[in-house]
Amino acid sequence: MFSFTLQVKSDGYERSPSTRVFLCASSPDDSGRQALDWTIESLVQDGDELIVFRGIDQDDLGRKILRSICVLPL
Repeated sequence: MFSFTLQVKSDGYERSPSTRVFLCASSPDDSGRQALDWTIESLVQDGDELIVFRGIDQDDLGRKILRSICVLPL
């Protein structure tokens, strides 16, 4: 099993008791990008946390798919 965790925070961000947390499953195709865009546009507000989950097939480990992982600004 393989796990990769990337944590990025906006400058000055601090979690508070009212912080909402959203989980979005995404994939490298257009539908995955649409799911992420919809979540950001429709649900997430300032002060919220967004966790993006992307499953990777074990056969693809070490291939270019890992090099394509990037951070999208919110």
